[in-house]
Amino acid sequence: MLVLGAAWALIDGVQWPWLFTHSLAAATLIGLCARGSRTMVAHFLSWEPLRWLGSVSYGLYLWHWPVIVLLDATASGGRTAAAYAISILLAALSKRLVEDPVRFRAAWARGRSGAIAFAGLMIALALLWIVLPAPAPPTIDLTGLG
Repeated sequence: MLVLGAAWALIDGVQWPWLFTHSLAAATLIGLCARGSRTMVAHFLSWEPLRWLGSVSYGLYLWHWPVIVLLDATASGGRTAAAYAISILLAALSKRLVEDPVRFRAAWARGRSGAIAFAGLMIALALLWIVLPAPAPPTIDLTGLG
C-alpha cells in the first residue's frame, strides 16, 4: 500500500508508462481488504479521514485536472501542495452543495429554484471559459515510448 501511495505521489505517467497498471494492484488490495476485514491494512483503510476522502473522491476526480492546469502545478512544490488543497476543498464543496442536495432531493434543487441554480452555474462556467486565458499545451516527447 505504501508503494502504491508513493508511486501515485511521485511518478508521472509520461516518464513511467507502467504507472497505469497500478490500478490492477489497487483493485487487488481492495479485494484482499474486503475478504480480510480484520487485517491491519483493512483497519488502516477504514480510518475516518481516509473514508471521508473516499466520500469526496468523485469530486476530486472532477476537480483535480482543471486546478492543476490553471495553477500550472508542475512548476513547483508549493503550487502542487496548493493544487491538492484547492482540489480537496472544491471536491468537499461540490459534494456538500451539489452532489448531496441533488442526491437527497433538497428543496432548492427542485422546480424553479433548481432551474435557476443550474442556469446560474452554467452562466458562471461560461464566463470563466471566456475570461480565463487558455493554458499553453504541454510538450510531450513520444519518442521514448516506442
